[in-house]
Amino acid sequence: MSWRGKHNWRWMAGAAIGGLALSLAVPLIAGRAPTSLLPPGFGDEPAAEKPAQQPKPGNQPVPSAQTPKPGLQLDLTEINGPAVLPPDAGNAIGEDELSPEELAEQQKKYDLPEGAHRSLDKVGPLVASAGGLPANAFGGASGGPLATLLRETKAPIASRWGAILLRRALLSNTDTPHGINGADWVAERAWMLVRMGEADAARSLVQSVDADQYSKRLYAVAMQAYLASADPVGLCSIQQGGASSSQSPGWRMAEAICASFAAEQGRASAILNQTERRGDVTGID
Repeated sequence: MSWRGKHNWRWMAGAAIGGLALSLAVPLIAGRAPTSLLPPGFGDEPAAEKPAQQPKPGNQPVPSAQTPKPGLQLDLTEINGPAVLPPDAGNAIGEDELSPEELAEQQKKYDLPEGAHRSLDKVGPLVASAGGLPANAFGGASGGPLATLLRETKAPIASRWGAILLRRALLSNTDTPHGINGADWVAERAWMLVRMGEADAARSLVQSVDADQYSKRLYAVAMQAYLASADPVGLCSIQQGGASSSQSPGWRMAEAICASFAAEQGRASAILNQTERRGDVTGID
């Protein structure tokens, strides 16, 4: 037998043995039940529900009449007082606005008492014990010529030591010269400090005066001092008084700034738009 004949005979023998093994395995596989991969209980039919037992006619309970529970009652008369409105409560809402005189009387109840006001006879944040000039540093000079001298002085000061001495004199807690209002004297001193480039010093000086004692001149200088020191929020304490003393659009802008800082963005935008439409200011960003 040649090599090719032997190879064919072996292949035929292997195929016959494989066919016999497959024929014996098929009945065994077919008789085996398929294995479920689901956890136990899945796919089972639900158990039949038992019929509900009907109660016997003689054993039925008689429903009792349910009374609604009363709500929680709190006696707050000792805390809140009697819930009775005063006789004039209904007219309070419809009252007309107060007149300027009545408004001033109402404001006195909330303003500082007379004894708590800071005096305008001596104003200045730099006291003598901290290096300031003595209280009588200006002697008997009249306030009018001193104010004119400050207004006519050119700034900045050429001499460094002269600027230091002038700054010290303007900030000192000195007596107000005769012949000039204390608020106006503070305004002239603060305006000189602003022109010298001492914005922070000017702001501390105008803050030494109570807001209800400002003069028209001091309102104008205070605005420049606060803006020069990058402190527009400081205008909020004097904005109403400044707006009543001057028609300058700056106070209207200060009102918008203060409304914005008070989280009243709608009111601030309305003020800005109205001011721009009037043409009072331009170039609002």
